[in-house]
Amino acid sequence: MRYNTGNPVEPDGSSDPRDLYDTAAIADLLVNGPLGEYLSRLGVPLKSWQGIMQQVTDYLLAQGYESTYLVYGAGVVVSRQTQLIQRSGELYRVISASDVPMTLTGTWEADSPKLQAVGDSALRQLLASPDGAKSIFDGGLSVSAKLASVYPFRAITPEQFGSTGDGVTTTANTAINAALVFAKANGGFVNLTSGKTYLIDGNANPIFTTITGNRNGGVLLQSGVTLNLNNAVLKCKVSTQTGYSILNYTNTVGAIVRGPGRVWGDVVDHGATGGEYGYGAFVTQCSGGRLIGVTIDRCWGDGVFAGEGTPGDSSTAAIDFKTIDCIFDYNRRQGLSCVGASDVSAYGTVFKRTGRIKGIAPSAGVDLETDNVSGQVNRRIKFYDCDIYDNAGVGFATSGQPLSAQEIELYSCRISGNDNGALRTEHATGQAVGSCASLKMFGGKLDGGITGGQNVELYGVDVLKSQGNLSAYALLLEEDAGFRMFGGSVTSIGATQQLYYSAGTTKESAKNIMTGVDFTLQNGPAGICLNANGINVFDNCNFYVGGATPSGNIGFDVLKFDGKTAQIDNCYFDPAYHSLSSGNQFKGRFSTNRMRGGTGLQPYYGSGVVGQIELNNTPVPAGAAGSQYVVWGWMCTTTGNPGVWVPLRAFTGS
Repeated sequence: MRYNTGNPVEPDGSSDPRDLYDTAAIADLLVNGPLGEYLSRLGVPLKSWQGIMQQVTDYLLAQGYESTYLVYGAGVVVSRQTQLIQRSGELYRVISASDVPMTLTGTWEADSPKLQAVGDSALRQLLASPDGAKSIFDGGLSVSAKLASVYPFRAITPEQFGSTGDGVTTTANTAINAALVFAKANGGFVNLTSGKTYLIDGNANPIFTTITGNRNGGVLLQSGVTLNLNNAVLKCKVSTQTGYSILNYTNTVGAIVRGPGRVWGDVVDHGATGGEYGYGAFVTQCSGGRLIGVTIDRCWGDGVFAGEGTPGDSSTAAIDFKTIDCIFDYNRRQGLSCVGASDVSAYGTVFKRTGRIKGIAPSAGVDLETDNVSGQVNRRIKFYDCDIYDNAGVGFATSGQPLSAQEIELYSCRISGNDNGALRTEHATGQAVGSCASLKMFGGKLDGGITGGQNVELYGVDVLKSQGNLSAYALLLEEDAGFRMFGGSVTSIGATQQLYYSAGTTKESAKNIMTGVDFTLQNGPAGICLNANGINVFDNCNFYVGGATPSGNIGFDVLKFDGKTAQIDNCYFDPAYHSLSSGNQFKGRFSTNRMRGGTGLQPYYGSGVVGQIELNNTPVPAGAAGSQYVVWGWMCTTTGNPGVWVPLRAFTGS
């Protein structure tokens, strides 16, 4: 430099004109000079503009920057050193920048000395590109497709963990469980492969529980993870133990199994004769579990067991478990057992054919039961639009400890064709109080009859007792039932009795009340038999009789009083037949009722109170011509049972 002042660069630059002179010369070299480095005014080496350009070019060449290529041929112009030329499946580029631009001659012998093969660079570039993973395949899927199946949705498959899914030789427990654990740790869900059958050893993983029987687990579900069956089958490996579980919800929160798909038990080939604890799904010590669109069939025990892992310890119970659009079919013991569960619900679920293969009691569609543990309860169990039919036992039952079924509700459910009736609320052996504290049903149908009826309320329900069910009654109510029925109908076809109160010592003396119910008796000997103590109230009910005229000791064709207590008000009997036998009288009140047809009715049917008047709905003209009259009713003149009654007459004018 002409002036090498050594002046430092101040915040506002140097004010010395000599420094301006030196800087101008250096800038000229940096911009216009050849390749190389030049010293700044203060002795710092700087690369020229051409040097920077060459450095960038060299870097881009090293990275195989361009993915497009020219096709080799005469007259093709290569304008940049980074451009690729494709010939016979191989890629080339110009070796020296001094030969660019280069016009190819089309004669390989003349052009090839100036070109070099760069296939590996192009491959590296391709693989590094956003679509590079599409060019690498793993089996039938590209790496791109594999990654897309995992990220961002993280759909995991058992095959990624070694499962073959052949359904015959190799159990899939380990692979499915590893996939579930991975999904829990990394986020995502597990997909079974459509059409495959996965063999599950239901005794592979011991699960601590003090419930009777072996509750080992096959598929151990994980909190917050969804297992999609995806039209696959989880098939139980034939067990020689008294129990197993194919799906196990123990110690989970928010575990979900989603269909469509099948959980297939081993009842046909089971290797043991004892026990009844083989479950399609074992639901204990968990909350928020869901079973959606799954068929569970042919299990050694229950389709689903939901309850306490340790009887009497509510902290080990199943809470907020739901089955949605599921089918429980051909299971050996129950479709669904609730044993100390809370907030279990079933939506659109079918419970059918329980106990039809190697059945064992109770063989119910649904049983809300308790172990022999004081204080154990099933609470807030609800069913919506469910079907319960063709089970070898009762359709729907409560059993076990006194008042252990609490806040049970059914909405628009249909229960029919079960061998031991539609609905049963039981007294446990030796217990004076029934198992049901509260059961309400809204709409729907009960075909097969009700037994017990403790604390049951029906709203707009149609009760049907047709031939072919084991129970002989449409309603077999215990005298302490506290049964309520509002609206709806009770129809019996060929039943021994339509409504029957069993005899025995009164336990609670609860009222049984029927309001606005239509009772229809078809071809049966008697409809309602009040063969028990307690207070039984009928208000605004209609009683119809069809078919053959009944015979024997019957009251009004549909009432057999047997000297028991009832209050019958504002009811209608069509037709009305009456027996005068003293055994057919009853204690209580019979007032403002209406009757059609049959014999002239004098009120011998119960106790009378002075001044009480009963109407005769079937008056027959009597008396001589000119003084003809009808008996339009009777008045009680002396209180008693039945009391003293005198006819009330009206002249007809004939």
